[in-house]
Amino acid sequence: MMLRMHNLHGTKPPPSEGSDEEEEEEDEEDEEERKPQLELAMVPHYGGINRVRVSWLGEEPVAGVWSEKGQVEVFALRRLLQVVEDPQALAAFLRDEQAQMKPIFSFAGHMGEGFALDWSPRVTGRLLTGDCQKNIHLWTPTDGGSWHVDQRPFVGHTRSVEDLQWSPTENTVFASCSADASIRIWDIRAAPSKACMLTTATAHDGDVNVISWSRREPFLLSGGDDGA
Repeated sequence: MMLRMHNLHGTKPPPSEGSDEEEEEEDEEDEEERKPQLELAMVPHYGGINRVRVSWLGEEPVAGVWSEKGQVEVFALRRLLQVVEDPQALAAFLRDEQAQMKPIFSFAGHMGEGFALDWSPRVTGRLLTGDCQKNIHLWTPTDGGSWHVDQRPFVGHTRSVEDLQWSPTENTVFASCSADASIRIWDIRAAPSKACMLTTATAHDGDVNVISWSRREPFLLSGGDDGA
C-alpha cells in the first residue's frame, strides 16, 4: 500500500470573540480548501503481511514483504510512486494495472512464516530474512535484477528469529535477536554453520523482540518481553 498525504497545513488559532459572520464564512471556505488530501495505490498480495522493509536498487525503489504464508517477496515501487502524484494516472492504474501487479522476485524456501527482514545499508540489494522456525537466510543480488538465496540457514538460534539488523559500518556483519532470549553477531564470510561470532545467551529475561544498530555510535539497542 503506497500512501501520499499532501495539502497539509499547520493548525489555525480559534476565531476571536469580535469576528463577524463574513469573516467566519471566509474562514470556513479557507478550511475547505486547506483540508489534507490522501492518495492511495495498492498491490494485491496473497495472505497477511508480517513486515515490510523498503530499499533502493540503484535508482529503483523496492519493498521486501514477509507473508504469513511463509513467502518473502520483493515488489518494485516506482510505478506506485508515479501514480500517487497524478490523480488521472492513479485512476487509470486502479482501473487497468493494479490487479496485474506482481512481485519481481519471490522466495518460498522458509519452513514457515517469519517477521525478521533487513536490507543492507552498505551493499545494494543484499537482504536477510529470518523465520519463526529459527532459520536465517542470506539473499545476494544477481545480474538481471534477481537474487540468489542461500538455502543453508545460519545456525545458532533455538527459537523464532524476531529481528535482524545489518551493521552500519561492516559489509559482512549482522545482528539477530530471538525468542530464545539471545542476541547474536554474525559474519557472512564464514560458512552459515560457523558464522556466529558472538553470543549473548540471556540478553533479556524472555523473548528479544527488536534490535536497532546506531548509525552514529557503536551501540546496539534491544527490547524484549521483560519490558527492558
